[in-house]
Amino acid sequence: MGSPVSPVIANLYMEHFEITALRNSPVKPSVWLRYVDDTYVIIRETDAKIFTEHINSQNSHIKFTSEPEVDGFLAFLDTKVLRNADGSVSISIYRKPTHTDQYLHFDSHHPIAHKLSVIRTLFHRAEIAVTDPEERVKEVEHIKSALGRCGYHNWTFGLAKAKDKSKNTPDPPTNANQVEGKKSSTYITLPFIEGLSQKLQRIFKSYGVATSFRPHSTLRKLLVAPKDPTPTEKKSGVVYEIPCGECTSSYIGQTGRQLGDRLKEHKSTAPSRKPSAVAEHKTESHHNIDWESTKINRFSSLNTTLSMATPK
Repeated sequence: MGSPVSPVIANLYMEHFEITALRNSPVKPSVWLRYVDDTYVIIRETDAKIFTEHINSQNSHIKFTSEPEVDGFLAFLDTKVLRNADGSVSISIYRKPTHTDQYLHFDSHHPIAHKLSVIRTLFHRAEIAVTDPEERVKEVEHIKSALGRCGYHNWTFGLAKAKDKSKNTPDPPTNANQVEGKKSSTYITLPFIEGLSQKLQRIFKSYGVATSFRPHSTLRKLLVAPKDPTPTEKKSGVVYEIPCGECTSSYIGQTGRQLGDRLKEHKSTAPSRKPSAVAEHKTESHHNIDWESTKINRFSSLNTTLSMATPK
């Protein structure tokens, strides 16, 4: 949230903050690692309280909480750092007690590339983060089991591995006989619609256009709204259409006021008011007007002049 530059500014300040705090500290940690707002510190147990009080006294708006290791184990980001009896350190994957192993379901309306990326990401994390070979095998089995419960089939793991290898394989030398213009030089993103998007991808590829897909319907789009939508009758500055309920005629008009107020005028039968074209149509044809089906056209504009009783 906020300005896109905010995280950059915050990180720049935190670099200044930690350099100053560490330089002035009465006790020094042997290791200080930070990623965004998570830190990993190695310090003598007797100095931990002094160091925490010192670093929390640097800025009244920045406070650190301290979480000591328990039985030689400390969580940092999504890794579990374990201090072994011989003094060595081993790393494995850490999952919070509330972790549910819920990932993008294989039956969800997403392109297959997104689902294969889930597999590759989890396998890549296991490969680079887990230091013990036996723990790495256990992590891979855990991933397969968790994804299996999310609908992933065994063949998807092999396909993801093949895709990963193809990405790491250098491109072959350019063929001198390659048709000019076939190499992708343009990149576009399309909404994903099962069956249609894949066909469009093949067509664009033949013209040298690379494509990627994004979900058309997301939880953010469905659930997140900064404010309640304005009711149709409360909208102003619109072009609207009132259909007849018994024939193909409709009235297209424009108003700068709220639509509800304008519709009241169309419905008015007061002798002192000149009847609108809608009222005249109702009187002359004895048709009922379908007020409930009044709609706002998408090409609405305050400066558009459209007003006449016209057939569709």
